[in-house]
Amino acid sequence: MSNLIYSLNATVPVFLVIVVGYVLKRIGWITPEFIKVANKINFKVTLPCLLVQDLMNTDFRQEFDGKYILYCMIVTSLCFFATWALAKAFLKDKTLVPELVQGSFRGSAAVLGTAFVLNMYGDTGMVPLMIIGAVPLYNIYSVIVLTIESPRREEIEGSPVKNTIKGIATNPIIIGIVVGLLLSI
Repeated sequence: MSNLIYSLNATVPVFLVIVVGYVLKRIGWITPEFIKVANKINFKVTLPCLLVQDLMNTDFRQEFDGKYILYCMIVTSLCFFATWALAKAFLKDKTLVPELVQGSFRGSAAVLGTAFVLNMYGDTGMVPLMIIGAVPLYNIYSVIVLTIESPRREEIEGSPVKNTIKGIATNPIIIGIVVGLLLSI
């Protein structure tokens, strides 16, 4: 019974936020236009700021765990490449591969992962390490799959390699992580 209560304490708050969002959408307070603007603000402003705050307040000299970071990187990479291979092999409409892969392998680690870890373990220093090990790869891999597999790849100016590197270098989440690490140091 204690395990059930522990699990509920970790998941119910996040679930309730999702339910509130669903209800607000059903009553018309959240519209498609609002979602478009909110996603843009979240991706370009609030999420990078959250990452800067999480990382800059961490003493990486004390908290650093290279094995845990490597574990996060390996699991993230395995999930990504397995999803990409399976999508290419089994998806009939190949124009949907980039969106399916990006949406399938990429959890919302920076938001939901942070909430779950903090609810389960408290502030143990795991969140900043997970952010370093997984979140940059999520974003780098997203840029790669969306650039390489884009059905409009021929219409995009410049080389795919140059566009991929530019997409990675200008990704607000990756910039937030780099700034947070620099401020931590």
